[in-house]
Amino acid sequence: MNLTLGSNDSADRLNRTIPISHWPLPDKPKKRKLWNADPSIFELGRKASFLERRILPALRQAAKFGLYTLAIAYPIFLVYIGLAFGGLVFWTFFAGSIALIGVALTKLGYASNFRHWDVSLKRTAGVFLGFLIAASFYAGIIYLKTLLVPVAFALLALGLLLVLRRTRL
Repeated sequence: MNLTLGSNDSADRLNRTIPISHWPLPDKPKKRKLWNADPSIFELGRKASFLERRILPALRQAAKFGLYTLAIAYPIFLVYIGLAFGGLVFWTFFAGSIALIGVALTKLGYASNFRHWDVSLKRTAGVFLGFLIAASFYAGIIYLKTLLVPVAFALLALGLLLVLRRTRL
């Protein structure tokens, strides 16, 4: 008993399987020679607007001069701020500048370039402690004078003791 209503050749062709060995090979891309150029690169593009022709070049030039001026004047201004208004204003100004640079890098999309730097809290604390040690050394030279030598040797011995004790554990 035949249950098919009729022969449907297109359905039969779609249901048929073709072995992989009979699949056509992909065409290899032609090698381009170095002296062959794409002629579309020489076609004229759209005409620049008034803003692009007249205003943007002047703004770019002014921004370039402003950036050069800032690069030269910022360190001088930072030292002047520190001398004129004291350390608190200097460090606040410096920390604000670093925060502004961080925000600018994040908003402009360049922060992803620094994601693999592995700047951990331990390293940051180490830099901060190194700064405190250097500042206390110079403060000791200025204020303690001769008392600095025994205090420095006592701190050095304490540090050496802590390091040796830690290696034994």
